[in-house]
Amino acid sequence: MLHLLSGWHAPMPRNVVLTFCRRWIRPGRREATVLWLVMLFSQICYCEKQDRLPVQQSPEAVAARVNGQPILVREVTRQMLRIQRRQSISSVVAPRMKSEVLRQLIQRRLVELHLQAQQLAASQQEVAVAVESLESRLGKQNLTLVQHLERQRMTEAELRATLAWQIGWRRYLDRHLTEANLKKYFNQNVRDFDGTKMRVAHILFKCSLDTPAEQQVLLRERAGQLSRRIREGEVSFAAAARRYSDAPTASQGGAIGVIQRNEPMPDAFARVAFMLQAGEVSGPVRTRFGIHLIQCLEVTPGSRKWSEVRSQVRESVARYLFSWAADQQSRTAQVVWTGVISRPMSAVEVDGTSERPEAIDSK
Repeated sequence: MLHLLSGWHAPMPRNVVLTFCRRWIRPGRREATVLWLVMLFSQICYCEKQDRLPVQQSPEAVAARVNGQPILVREVTRQMLRIQRRQSISSVVAPRMKSEVLRQLIQRRLVELHLQAQQLAASQQEVAVAVESLESRLGKQNLTLVQHLERQRMTEAELRATLAWQIGWRRYLDRHLTEANLKKYFNQNVRDFDGTKMRVAHILFKCSLDTPAEQQVLLRERAGQLSRRIREGEVSFAAAARRYSDAPTASQGGAIGVIQRNEPMPDAFARVAFMLQAGEVSGPVRTRFGIHLIQCLEVTPGSRKWSEVRSQVRESVARYLFSWAADQQSRTAQVVWTGVISRPMSAVEVDGTSERPEAIDSK
């Protein structure tokens, strides 16, 4: 399906299923989930020896600061190494993935601040107990804490910070991942889970993440103007696609075919598409392929019940809570990218799953 969104094939690292979260992830989930869960539970695989990934920056260099507290390059490298153990990282994808890892580490720091504000952060005593528990498990493998830290390439202070994060985050999830909240989220986002199918078409104004910002703004304005012309009946969506779209589906009036919510396509595209009703046309939607207009041609409701998709709903709510807490704290926190690792040009994850949909316009 991805090739229908753009005329070129973006590098797509193979999908993986993390062994420590099989109950959360179905085969075929995209790598952004891998990145996110590695950020959350980076210390679960305690004794794996780290492989080596070439690093150009000094490990002690500061990649970013959150309220003055540094995030070092070595923290980003450590997460990259954990990802590398689960999937290959091409030289093309690596720089964008490194930027995304740093972005998620920043988000995690923001969530930690939110946990402190909510009095859910781990106490020193809880962290000490967690360290003792870890040392006990390591002892059964004839390993010391020092050896473990060497293998993980981290200091004891970094280990304690990670354990504190895990304790606080699990406490936060325990508070909010109630049956009532999960069911409410399912009912509010039923199309995301019940197997709903949609037949859609799109118009693409192609641009990459490296396209100059001024040109991206012009393309977005052009897309917005075209969307208004379509809604006002000046031109049909199919005719506009044939004339203006840069996608390979232009000659078919932009028709992509039938899609489902969790297929391998940019999440921003799917999220907006599944908010549309039959006949509606979206405003501009940004993905790594460019700027899209989307038209919903037909909706086929799904039939999956809440009980069949509970684990998927739980994962989605956990991700929502993570993003929400980070967003709340970002309003008052000071976040600084030092430039040692390049900042993403837009809020686009490696597979586009953090992109936010534009407001939806009805035809």
